[in-house]
Amino acid sequence: MTDTTPTPQQPRPPRPLRKPVKVVWKFLTFFGFVIPAMVAASLATSFGVGAIVSGQLMSAIGPWIIAAAVLLCTWACLALFEHKPLGAIGLGFDRRWLLHTAAGLALGAALVTIVWGIFVVLGLAEFSRGPANPNLASGILLTALMFGGVALLEELISRGYPFQVIAQRNKPVALIICGLFFVALHLPNDGGIDPVAIANLFIVHVLFAVLYLRTRSLWLPVGVHASWNFTLGSIFGMSVSGNDASATLLVTITEPGLWTGHAFGPEGGLIVTILLVAATACACKFMKQQYPSPDLVSPDGDVATPSTPRIG
Repeated sequence: MTDTTPTPQQPRPPRPLRKPVKVVWKFLTFFGFVIPAMVAASLATSFGVGAIVSGQLMSAIGPWIIAAAVLLCTWACLALFEHKPLGAIGLGFDRRWLLHTAAGLALGAALVTIVWGIFVVLGLAEFSRGPANPNLASGILLTALMFGGVALLEELISRGYPFQVIAQRNKPVALIICGLFFVALHLPNDGGIDPVAIANLFIVHVLFAVLYLRTRSLWLPVGVHASWNFTLGSIFGMSVSGNDASATLLVTITEPGLWTGHAFGPEGGLIVTILLVAATACACKFMKQQYPSPDLVSPDGDVATPSTPRIG
């Protein structure tokens, strides 16, 4: 007798290209939002806000306006593609954000102080008190505000949504692609850029990425980034990626060279290279994974964590 029981329908084989294509689509869509948003924010800053305020105040709030535009684009991508809140990229205001921000600020200041100390001890730099300035306090405060906005902006672009989306599939690819973006952001800086500076920018990108991946908090690299720039430029008076701060507590003069960097500043020297490699190695070895890494995503791309859901 013939068995007439219908055989269950076999599931369709998975499409191996579906998820990589989806990741590329999200990545390109993000920058499709971000590029015109940044242009619009820059124009609004120059011709809108610039008509009301000028000088150092303008320089201080400009990066925050552009960062707000990028943050809005990030929120849109999270809502459209991930159905998750803004905290999913590690910028949530949970009980850890203040701790991570404070730790980042302390770490950034400590790393730069080590660099400056090495310069002084080895006789590679001389320092003196900064020039007399009746507006020194307000100038340093505005410079700190500017560096905070720049740090948030660059972290959103280089270690935020696009990095985390690619890291869901492949962390090395995410590190390389977004690291190149991070380097490219600094190419227009004053002072020129050389191979050592490019290498240092990429290494610091890896360090910041490791800090995020270990903690799942973007506040930590934002804090390190802002504090590094502020301490280097406004405290010790050295060039920050080729740019000089307008208000400084000290003025540090270094002898340009391979170890100390040239016009790009200490970030173009081998002493910073060694420090960044050591800091990255320590972060990889000693920082415990606080939340699941991007390798532990479920089939729908979600991660089960004890706090705010995250995208990687």
